Amino acid sequence: MKYTIHSLLVLCSVFIVFVSCKNNTKTDTTNMPKEWNFVKNIPLDSFGIISIAQAENAHFWLSDADNNQLVLIDKEGKVLDTKIDDFDRPMHISKNGNALLIANYGSDNLLSFQNGKAEKINFSEKFDAPSGIDQNGDKIVVADFYNHRIVYKQRDKTTAFGKKGNATGELTYPTDVQFANEKIYVADAYNHRIQVFDLAGKHLQTIGEAEKMNATTGVFVNDKNVFATDFENSRILIYDLEGKLIQEIKEHLDKPTDVLVADNQLFITNYHGRFLSIFDYSIATAGYYVCPMNCFPPDKKDEKCPKCGMDKKAFKQ
Repeated sequence: MKYTIHSLLVLCSVFIVFVSCKNNTKTDTTNMPKEWNFVKNIPLDSFGIISIAQAENAHFWLSDADNNQLVLIDKEGKVLDTKIDDFDRPMHISKNGNALLIANYGSDNLLSFQNGKAEKINFSEKFDAPSGIDQNGDKIVVADFYNHRIVYKQRDKTTAFGKKGNATGELTYPTDVQFANEKIYVADAYNHRIQVFDLAGKHLQTIGEAEKMNATTGVFVNDKNVFATDFENSRILIYDLEGKLIQEIKEHLDKPTDVLVADNQLFITNYHGRFLSIFDYSIATAGYYVCPMNCFPPDKKDEKCPKCGMDKKAFKQ
């Protein structure tokens, strides 16, 4: 009887602990790390999509280089409109107010598309296959692909910087460009890196060389991160503004060319796969273990749940 009572006490203690953990079924997500997690791929089988830009009413413009057109879609991928104007292999596009800016690669010019009509943007410089364009106020910047340079215009003053080469500040087939934080970010495609310059063309920073990218075709920058498309490796690399790698995305992609963050979602164009990938910013799952009691998920280094003490062997990864 003595041992029976002892056994019952032990069982009761275990039951109390179990019930205590079970009753706390709501996971505390306050301090959980977040990352970009896959939501879905939207097929775009008939289009050769290079770039994406946000439009009005939660819609998106796509540049279709294979069919020399712009394509307007909603968030579900439904085609709402197509525009065929003076487009000749349109490459990277960007939004400036109500106007869509287009690097018209095949015709060596730049276009502003608004109210269903495309007009040429005047530049004193002659381009050889412009591949990327961005505008911020009265400042316009262009990636001049075959001239291996960046052209910067503010009001009536135009300057150019860069030359072919792989040294710091030199470029090899730059494909995309963006203003951010009073700097110019360049997808230096065939030097396999992102380069950052000030508005006078002085080199400030190089991002991505350690990750051994292969054809950095697109760049997107927000107030926290730099996103780079690694075309041949079918990856998206995400850095902080200091150039530290934060996340690598390599699933659900097939030769990505451009990336856009809008409405807390990440949109990625896949040229070879002919689909649009969508990710959302949510609680990180990769590399973390989920406690069966729904407690805080410990890192790989933790051997036990820091909340209920359960051994990691019982966790699901």
